[in-house]
Amino acid sequence: MKDNKIIAMSIILFANNQMHYHLSGSLSEFRNLAPSNLLLYKVAIWGCQQGFKTFHLGGGIGSNEDNLYKFKAAFNRASDYQFSIGKQIFNQNIYNALVEERAMLDINFDRESTFFPLYRS
Repeated sequence: MKDNKIIAMSIILFANNQMHYHLSGSLSEFRNLAPSNLLLYKVAIWGCQQGFKTFHLGGGIGSNEDNLYKFKAAFNRASDYQFSIGKQIFNQNIYNALVEERAMLDINFDRESTFFPLYRS
């Protein structure tokens, strides 16, 4: 908050003594204040005080070491913690229907993309 205005917020999921960073956003006119950085720092402190063992921030876009990944990695430079993303389709018919729906709604949709799941590319 700044001047009684929400300038950044996040969705954090809690389960099994772990915190999982899901989504966040901030108002662009306040980016110079780095509100997302402060928010994640405060969440980490709060989680530690509450007894949570880990705070998983995730990776970059499409599991790449891009700017998003570098932003998240900067919170724990000494970490060697590894995580994996599963890419198994359990119901091919529903998956195909979601891909078709995305194709109908987006004329720029790239069916050849390697992003997973394809309908979210």
